[in-house]
Amino acid sequence: PLATMGGTKDMDKAHDDAANVVLSAMTEKMGGAPGGMPEAGGNLSAVRGEDQFGRTLLEKGKNGALVVVKYGAAWCKHCPMMLPEFGAAARRHPEAHFVLADVDTLPETGKDIRFTPTFSFYRGGVKLDEITRTSPQQLRDHVWMHAPDKPYVPDEA
Repeated sequence: PLATMGGTKDMDKAHDDAANVVLSAMTEKMGGAPGGMPEAGGNLSAVRGEDQFGRTLLEKGKNGALVVVKYGAAWCKHCPMMLPEFGAAARRHPEAHFVLADVDTLPETGKDIRFTPTFSFYRGGVKLDEITRTSPQQLRDHVWMHAPDKPYVPDEA
């Protein structure tokens, strides 16, 4: 369990491993990787449980960094469709951190999530914005709007 692991590197590896499990399951559910599924690591992680979620928001959002959370669930039919854009946004905005959160493992936080997927934008642990029933373009626009003025990494043409 994460609580018994020592240090940030172990926690980062656990996040990466959890994200890869989630992404692998969703890729399999989608029958492949249309549009390119994101890869865990760097500025993309997954959380399970309120403690890990709270720690991630605080640690990844320190110094005013943007944290974008995609709330979803294994039973959500629409959640996998936004994953390629979520991964692309993570690659375009390396200064921000992107988190996959399973609402079924977040009893307190999840009770306020009415639709999946829901994308929430945090800075310093405080929610700035939230969008539901969104398109890839709307997600791109919101990430761009909330991202700090750092170098933008364009998609490869």
